[in-house]
Amino acid sequence: MSKNKVSFKLTSNLMLLFLVFSLFYNSLVLQYFFLFTFILFWIITKKGKVVKSSFLWFPIIIVPVGAISWFSNMLLGNADSYSFLFWLVYYLPNFLLTILLITYSVHLDFYKIYRVYKFLVYIQSFLLIFTSVKHGVYQVGDAAAGTLGNANFVAFHILVVILYEIISVSVKSNRGLIAIQRTTLKLLEIFYFLIVFIIPESTANLGFLMIIVALFLLKEYVLKKLNIVKIALIVGMVLLGSVLLSNTLPGERILHEVDLISDLDLDLDKDPYFAKFNIYKKIITGEIINGKSVIFGLGPATFTSRSSLFRMSEPEERTNNYFSLDIPYFMSDHFAKFLSPFYLHVRTTGISYSSFSHPQNSVVSIAVELGLLGLCIFFSYFYFIFKRIKKANPSPEDEHLRKFAFYLNVYFIMSLFHLNFWEHPFMSFTYIIFTFLILFPKKN
Repeated sequence: MSKNKVSFKLTSNLMLLFLVFSLFYNSLVLQYFFLFTFILFWIITKKGKVVKSSFLWFPIIIVPVGAISWFSNMLLGNADSYSFLFWLVYYLPNFLLTILLITYSVHLDFYKIYRVYKFLVYIQSFLLIFTSVKHGVYQVGDAAAGTLGNANFVAFHILVVILYEIISVSVKSNRGLIAIQRTTLKLLEIFYFLIVFIIPESTANLGFLMIIVALFLLKEYVLKKLNIVKIALIVGMVLLGSVLLSNTLPGERILHEVDLISDLDLDLDKDPYFAKFNIYKKIITGEIINGKSVIFGLGPATFTSRSSLFRMSEPEERTNNYFSLDIPYFMSDHFAKFLSPFYLHVRTTGISYSSFSHPQNSVVSIAVELGLLGLCIFFSYFYFIFKRIKKANPSPEDEHLRKFAFYLNVYFIMSLFHLNFWEHPFMSFTYIIFTFLILFPKKN
């Protein structure tokens, strides 16, 4: 291999590693800086070979749909001249990163990137332990922010490592590709991360992890091939986990939500805990979007996306103010009607209803802001991902990667129904990086 090729390969890997490092610091500016540095590198060198793939069409399709929705709704007063720009800033980068990863797939190595990522997660775990000791409590909550400044963000990165290690050790042990001593060490490592995982009190991440791991273990050890010994081991770990969760805030939150759902006398339309449920109900029944708006939506950056909340919430309600820009204040009528009452209630009562109730999430944003066309485009994106996962034919040593990609995507889709994580680069970039490094593996 020539020196130029080695240098190019090294540089492309460094570009991605810089982006990975940025995911451990809660700064949209920093994350976008490294993403667009990578894009600039691609443009200048012109050495990235564009692989023919269906994924290359998504930014080409989604931008015109967003533009049509924006222009038509601006004429109706549902959007203003800045809405489309803010929507692009939050929505387009994920599709651009997808193209970059596919383009440079021949130079990028999943295992090398994951090792660096896992090293950074270890650092975050040490910071969480330090915070726990500092406060003198096991469950620290929002103060357990690591370098990210947000406890939920830190918990997400730990979740990714836990999920990968569980799938890796399970698949490899089933195939006899890992020694017993190594398996024991891996199980201890997983147990360590599970203990640390509780410190930030991220109930949503904990609940989703439990569901995903349960689905994986059910398929591997019950549906696929019944293994009594491993089932007994799993039951033991579940019991141990239940003991650890019994007196924790995440455990109490989970039980509280179960009690709410099981309450037959509960008025779902009025209870703030079910604000998210009611938004879904109003979308399905046509109360929020109806008529012509069903096709193109009510305009980008006008409802629950981060780009809309950045501008449309009242000053005391605004979130994620990364930029000190003097942008004219704007609130759409549907934001004022369907969302402002919830935020007003939270602000005046001071009650925190947790993310379980919060009306923000990516699926709601896409459905309301871009209509059926937007939903079709986004779900097609995941359709092609699962299609490629199904067609993948990895070596026995890499079989765990295919399964990790599958369950990581299941988790990410669940999260999009829960919060607006498509617009959180710390999560969406992480998901896209690992998914496409696996789906378009480096060719040796």
